[in-house]
Amino acid sequence: MMRFDSFFNVWYWIATTVIWVLVCWRTLGVPHALVLAAARDDAAAAEEAATVAQHSARRLEALRRGLGPILAALGGFGLAVLAVLGFGLGVEVALAAFMLLFPLALVGVATLSLARDVAGGDLRGEALWRRLGRRRMWNQLVAILSMLSAALTGIFHYAATLGM
Repeated sequence: MMRFDSFFNVWYWIATTVIWVLVCWRTLGVPHALVLAAARDDAAAAEEAATVAQHSARRLEALRRGLGPILAALGGFGLAVLAVLGFGLGVEVALAAFMLLFPLALVGVATLSLARDVAGGDLRGEALWRRLGRRRMWNQLVAILSMLSAALTGIFHYAATLGM
C-alpha cells in the first residue's frame, strides 16, 4: 500500500531542501558569487552579471506579458485547491504541496517585480547588485520560514490525526 505521509517522508524534505537551495543560489539567473565579484568592482564579472540579469529579466517580462494572467489564474486556482484539500479536508499530500508551493509563488511574484525593474533599465551598477543581494536575502528568509512552517504544520497535522 502506498503511504502519503509527506511530512515524515525523507524524500519530501530532500526535495524541499533542493528546491530552496536552487531558488536561493541564483537571483534572476545570476549566481551570488558573480554578484559579489561585481560589487567588488570586478569589471568582467560586472559585465557578465549585468548581461545575465538583463537577459533573464527580458525573458521573464516577455513571459509575464504573454502568459502572465493565465499563469496567475491557474496558479491561484491550484493553490486554492491545495489549501482547501490540505487545511479543510486534511489531505496531507495537498497540505505538503501547499506548504512548498505557496512560498515559492510569493518568491516568484517578488522576482517578477525585480525583473520588471531590471528590464525597464531602472537598475544598473551598484543599485543592481544591491537589489540582487537584497532579493537573495529575502528569498533565503522565505525559505527558512517556509521550511519551519512546513515542519510545524506537519507536527500539528500528525498530532491532529492522533487525536491529541
